[in-house]
Formats: sequence, structure tokens, C-alpha cells
Amino acid sequence: MADTEKRTKTVSNLIAGAAYSALAAVLFVFSFNSPLSARNGFSGDYGITRSETDFAAETEAEEQTFSAEDYAGKRLYYTPFGKKWHLTRECQYLRNSETILYTDYEDAVSKGLTPCSKCGYPDSVKD
Repeated sequence: MADTEKRTKTVSNLIAGAAYSALAAVLFVFSFNSPLSARNGFSGDYGITRSETDFAAETEAEEQTFSAEDYAGKRLYYTPFGKKWHLTRECQYLRNSETILYTDYEDAVSKGLTPCSKCGYPDSVKD
């Protein structure tokens, strides 16, 4: 009888474990679709969210505060495969680059380059 009870207990534990695993998987999947998930911009302060479009609009507004006149006469550094321009060769994002090229503002914009978040804006680099 002890063997039968042991098997029954083992089977019960396996079934319970499988049920808990299935429940965890379901909750994991639904957490990505929740309006309060971090992926959807939940800030941790109930009811206050920040969407990706808000963030993109803020970033775009920040990039538009400077114009071609602000970059006139300045070298903009970039790498052959990079997507950002830098106002200084000493930028932390250029340190390990073997090939560093430079250009002017108009050419950088025509290549689709955007300012580096650390050094790409005129007020972020000391002359």
C-alpha cells in the first residue's frame, strides 16, 4: 500500500507542478498585452503612462531646437556604418572606432545621420 500511496503522491505533485507552470506561462503571455506593462510605457505611478509616440515627439522636438546655423563651421564626426554624428572625436561612442570620418551639417543630414545623445548638440560640447 505504501508504494501505491507514494505513486499517487508523485503523480499529484507532477500534475500540480504542470498546472502551476501552465498558469505562469499564461500570465507571462498576458503581461505583454496589459496596458500597465512596462513595454507599453507604464511609469510605476498608477495612471501615468508615457507612450512611445510621446517619447518620439520629445526627441524630435529636442533635435529641432538646433539648426544649420548652430553647426556652421563645425566638423561632425561619424563612422562608416554609424547613424549618429558627433561634435568631438573624444566621444565615448567613438573611442573604439578604427575609422572616423568627418563632414559638415548639410552632408550629415543628407546621409540620414542624427545627433549623438552625448555630444551631438552644440550646448553639450565645451569649446
